[in-house]
Amino acid sequence: MTLESLGNLGEFVGSLAVLITLIYLARQYHQSIAEKHTESLNVALGTHVHRIAQITATDEDAELFRRFCEDFFALSLNDRGRVHAVMLDLLLSFNQVLRLNTSGMLDDQEFEAIRGTFISILRTAGGREWWEAFKHMTPEFLNTSVSAMIDDDNIRVGPFTEEQSFLFK
Repeated sequence: MTLESLGNLGEFVGSLAVLITLIYLARQYHQSIAEKHTESLNVALGTHVHRIAQITATDEDAELFRRFCEDFFALSLNDRGRVHAVMLDLLLSFNQVLRLNTSGMLDDQEFEAIRGTFISILRTAGGREWWEAFKHMTPEFLNTSVSAMIDDDNIRVGPFTEEQSFLFK
């Protein structure tokens, strides 16, 4: 084998090594991105589900939530403020879930389950009162989406008071 042949072989092997390294790095990059998307999805879903769970976490919270579902405006000003803070947290986390679904990162079945719980809260008498009083303060996309969902007969969930009646009787 001549020195020139050996040089050509070295160039070929070097090019092959660079190609393999690039393929490996690209694969690692895509895997890292997929892991970050999964982590973001889990955080958003976990946050929303945790906020739903916290609504009735204590006796006091459960009683306030029951009274809210019946009539938001019958609550004292302080209780309305507490419920408003809870509902803002729920609305914020639902907005994240909605955007994840819209972007294709959250499959429809999971979204429909989360949407159903949130919309059933807003379909209570108090939930509707709160939404009507607050919706004008939300971004247009969120206002339009949530308002349409509340009135959408294809979303087959009733008010939370009926769907989760064991919390109210």
